[in-house]
Amino acid sequence: MQLKEVEKRKHQKYRVKKKNYLKLHMIPVLIATIIAVLAVFVGLTTLQQRLLAPKQWLFCEMDPIMALPFIFSIVLPFMWLFMWIALKIRRISETSKVDFQIGYSFVMKYKKWTALVWVICLYCSFTSVNFVTENTIIHYSPICPFGITYSYEDVDKVKAEFGSKRFTALEHQKLGNFSYSIYVDNKKLVFAVPNINQEIKRYKDSYLELEDFDTSLMRLGVIKESDDTYQDACDLDKQYVERFLRIINHK
Repeated sequence: MQLKEVEKRKHQKYRVKKKNYLKLHMIPVLIATIIAVLAVFVGLTTLQQRLLAPKQWLFCEMDPIMALPFIFSIVLPFMWLFMWIALKIRRISETSKVDFQIGYSFVMKYKKWTALVWVICLYCSFTSVNFVTENTIIHYSPICPFGITYSYEDVDKVKAEFGSKRFTALEHQKLGNFSYSIYVDNKKLVFAVPNINQEIKRYKDSYLELEDFDTSLMRLGVIKESDDTYQDACDLDKQYVERFLRIINHK
C-alpha cells in the first residue's frame, strides 16, 4: 500500500511538473499572439483609411455592428496559430493537449468553410466605415464598397445620447457610453469613438470633431433628438462629459 501511495504521489508531481512546463512556455507565445493581433488591427485600420479615405477627411468610424466580425477576422488566424504552436511544444500535458487538439482539429476539418467565413467577415467589416469631411459624409458598406457620398443637407435628423444597456455586444449602447447618430437616406450612421485624421492638430482634443460636426448640422437646422438620462454613468473625464452635454443640449 505504501509503495502504491508513493508511486501515486510521484505521478501527481510529474503531472504538475508537465502542466507548469506548459504554462511557462505558453506565456511568451500568448503575449506574442496578443501583440500580433493588436499590430494587425492597427495595420488593417490604417490600410482601410489609406484605401477608402477621401481627401481632407476629418474623422471616420467603422459600423459598430461590423466591428464584431472585424475582431473575429483578426483573432481567428492567430487562435489557429496559437493552438498549432501549443501542440508542437514537447512534454505538453495530456489534458491540455487534448483540449488544443479538439480546437485545432475542428478548424482543420472545416478549413474551407472556416476560410470562407473568415474572408466574408474581413470583407464585410473592412468595407463598413463612414468618413466625414467638412461638408460631406461618405458611407461605405459591403453592398456599396465604392461608397455613397451625402452632403450635410441630406441628413434627416441626429440623435445624441448616453447608452442605457448594462449587457450588450454593441459598445456604443453600453450604459454611460456616448454616441452621436445621424439618419440619412434611411440609414443610421453611428459615431461613438471616431478615428481622427492625425494631420488635423485641432482634433488632438478628443471628441472635439463630434462637437464641430454637430455645430455644422445644427446651423443647417437638422432635427435633433437627445437624451442625457445616463450621463452619471459615463466614466470619462469631466471635460468630455461636459462636451457630450453641450452636444446634447445644442439645438
